[in-house]
Amino acid sequence: MSKVSRIIRAMATVIVFMMCLCVFRIEAAADGLDLVEENLGNRYYLEGFPLVYSENWLFQMKANEAVIIAYLGDAGTDSLEHLDTPRTVKMTDGRVFPVGAIGKGAFSQSNDNYTHAQREMGETLAQKHNIWKIQSLTINQNIDAIGEYAFSNNTEIKNITYSETVLESIGQFAFRGCTGFTDFTIPETVSMLGNSCFSGCTNLRNINIPSKVTVIPNRCFNACSALQNVALHSGVTAIGSNAFSECRSFTAMTLPDGINSIGASAFESCNNMKTINIPTSITKINDKTFAHCDILENVYIPANVTSIGKYAFAYRVYGREYEFNANAPNLPAVELSEGLKTIDSYAFYDIPGMKSLSIPYSVERIGNYAIGYYESQAGTRTIPGFRVFCYYDSAGEDYADANGFDKTCVVNKDAIIESNNAGFISSDKKGEVILTNISKTNITSYKVPKTIKKGNKTYTVTAIGERAFSDCKLLKTVTIEAEVQTIGAGAFSDCTALETVKIGDKLTTIEDEAFKGCKKLTTLTIGSGLQSIGARAFYKCKKLGKITIKSGKIKKIGAKAFKGTSKKSEYTLPSKKLKSYKKKFKKAGTPKSVTYKKLPKNN
Repeated sequence: MSKVSRIIRAMATVIVFMMCLCVFRIEAAADGLDLVEENLGNRYYLEGFPLVYSENWLFQMKANEAVIIAYLGDAGTDSLEHLDTPRTVKMTDGRVFPVGAIGKGAFSQSNDNYTHAQREMGETLAQKHNIWKIQSLTINQNIDAIGEYAFSNNTEIKNITYSETVLESIGQFAFRGCTGFTDFTIPETVSMLGNSCFSGCTNLRNINIPSKVTVIPNRCFNACSALQNVALHSGVTAIGSNAFSECRSFTAMTLPDGINSIGASAFESCNNMKTINIPTSITKINDKTFAHCDILENVYIPANVTSIGKYAFAYRVYGREYEFNANAPNLPAVELSEGLKTIDSYAFYDIPGMKSLSIPYSVERIGNYAIGYYESQAGTRTIPGFRVFCYYDSAGEDYADANGFDKTCVVNKDAIIESNNAGFISSDKKGEVILTNISKTNITSYKVPKTIKKGNKTYTVTAIGERAFSDCKLLKTVTIEAEVQTIGAGAFSDCTALETVKIGDKLTTIEDEAFKGCKKLTTLTIGSGLQSIGARAFYKCKKLGKITIKSGKIKKIGAKAFKGTSKKSEYTLPSKKLKSYKKKFKKAGTPKSVTYKKLPKNN
């Protein structure tokens, strides 16, 4: 082979190599992965950090990563069907940076960062303009953050895809007003969503919530009017204010237990939502949470909820006049549970079809216009025939009386009131309570009060419940005020230190084993109202030696009522009943050696 031939062959080899290299570079560029900074002659900065321009991409280099600032185009190029975000950028000094984030407003209609960069770079970008009209974008595997406002009001973007993504966060307002989306997939790697990140995506129908996301932030899906449902996983703990407000295509929502906070107006104006559940982990329903949910019905408020905020369920079936039809059924609103304490002003305002509501006994405060009122052209009006179902001596009864509503009241026999170191429950009569237990069990003396107070209510103590004092092992003296009518079974049983009991004139009944085993009890005085003494009532009260009974109405003394009492005891009884009472007491087990005395007439 001649020397010329060898030279020609070598040149051909170089040409082929260069062509292959060009093809490789073209493919790499087409794939949008690795870029090299164009040498602009000068170094430009944004907020003190370098700006890098390459193949129409503008970046800010910061904290060892390249952040996308904008994609630029020449005059006449306004939109693109698809873009792949670059993977790396190599600066002119040889350093290579991964493209790690999409910056603030990068693909939004209003890109302030590009405006600042254009001002800084002057003639360099004079022939370029920001291109935000992009229909599809693939996000590379290095990008872990989409910045705030990144695609805000980008009405062209329809699809976002990911390449082996490590995306962790989507900033506030990132996709606000992106009306081109109908479906959106948030990668499972994402753990943080910013406020309003999808608000105003009016054509968005389906979206997922990744398992790492624990908070649905404020206004996250606000005004996503086509959104039909969002499946919330069990790890979600909070829903922010207005998070789903104006999601008008919602028909139902399932909230998992574990959510401990739902913000104000979270579901306001979801006016096609018919059902929703309140998690048992929620303690407060905030202002306007379900306001303007026109057809919402059968909501159950669990016992853990202690307060319902202003306008929380207001404005349901707003303006539908047929609700005033006298024959129309009562519109089911909510079922309230015991444990609720506050119903704030206007909570159930302007629900004209809701003709009644049951108020738990636990409610302590009901605000102005909370229930029973609607709004008309004539101002605030009362719902015709509105009725409050409530308990006697409750905030519900007070509200009904103060507002002139019809009411149906019942006695709450299970209502617990704490007062005078004791617990009380309501009896079956209005305004009366039963002493059920003593909270301070190391007391040595106790006077059962005539009345107790709860708030502005006064209750009369008319009974001592079963085993109420049975744990008071140091109790020595008891005075039972005049209003007590019944001492329950075992009320003072085994109060082994008890020595003296004084009982008022209204006591009618001492039930079985009431004082059984009070082995130090020596003195007993019973007033004029007693009618019945139960079996073993004073059984084995070994030192009971002085008994004064003023009542002439005793009809029954139960078996062994006084068996095991002192053999030297002295009974002072009404003179007119002395003979008949002797027989009753003997049958009840009093020792044969006891003496009986007539009660002086002045007693």
